[in-house]
Amino acid sequence: MYKGLEELATASRHGIFVYREKIPVRQETRQLCDVAGIDPLGMFSSGALLVSISPERVHPLLDEYRKAGMLAEDIGRIVPREEGMTIGVHGNNEPLKASHKDGLIEYINGIAHNH
Repeated sequence: MYKGLEELATASRHGIFVYREKIPVRQETRQLCDVAGIDPLGMFSSGALLVSISPERVHPLLDEYRKAGMLAEDIGRIVPREEGMTIGVHGNNEPLKASHKDGLIEYINGIAHNH
């Protein structure tokens, strides 16, 4: 997810601020990541859809996604480029650091390499 957020900010030529607690993560994903000891947001999120729209259109769109049975949340906002890429974690703001490696693939490759 971090990588997708970085790509969204880069493509828009803006910064981004997201609230970590608002990013939906399925229970199955949390359980898998707990076993592997990795951050679920450090995995590439091929099935995720990040949408950047005007604030007044957020809630109607979220309602439509939810009616369709999709996990959907307002997780943050686009900010001026000079504000950079930031993630709010339990009230603290930290730089959003995207990796070019998928945490789960790295874990699986480590297991395979050790056997």
